[in-house]
Amino acid sequence: MYNKYYYRQVTQLQAMLFCIFNLKSPAVKTTLPLLCLAMLFIACRQNTPVNQTPALAPGHTDSAGISPQQKKINDSLAQLQDSLAIEKMLVKAIGMAKTYRQTEFSFSFHDTLTDNMKAYTDVTGGRWFSKNKRYVKIKREASSIVYTDIFEVQGLKLVQVLHNGVPGQTHVNDTVMDINGDGHKDFAVHWYPSSGCCARDRYDVYIFNPKTGAFADKQEFINPTF
Repeated sequence: MYNKYYYRQVTQLQAMLFCIFNLKSPAVKTTLPLLCLAMLFIACRQNTPVNQTPALAPGHTDSAGISPQQKKINDSLAQLQDSLAIEKMLVKAIGMAKTYRQTEFSFSFHDTLTDNMKAYTDVTGGRWFSKNKRYVKIKREASSIVYTDIFEVQGLKLVQVLHNGVPGQTHVNDTVMDINGDGHKDFAVHWYPSSGCCARDRYDVYIFNPKTGAFADKQEFINPTF
């Protein structure tokens, strides 16, 4: 006979994993290792019979009587729920952006994550990189991560051409500017590492290709002068 509590958590993870796979977002790739590890860990815990729960050593529970093992499980579930919520915010933002027919627009919204933490989404549209192409930028900001995605508007579709993610506490801003001097605007994300010594202003730079309407792979610069 297996612990029904762990069985229920495994079932929740399976459901969340199914939903995330069906979102079909490139950003999901960053969450899959965590999902698999958490799934494996909790599945192993499930195989512990109820009447053989290991005794906890003195001092190994918190004020609510939660063991370190259970806390890890709870934290993993919270992270998975937050990851799913942040991915749903992208889907929601894309759906809303598709309703706009004008070139320039902006709107924002927020959602509540676990522990009542807020995650914010800012959406803007414009012709920043080409006079003939419309683009939509979607930035999702939570305490742990900031995602920036750029889509090219192709009829009624939004085709993703850029994805960036940096730790939430390190993000400074993003900017559109001609970085390589070719006369076309490029995109850069400015962030500052939260650990280590010395001044290290970092920029994730994406050079725009006017022939394809897409961007080159990320190049990272430390303390640039542009």
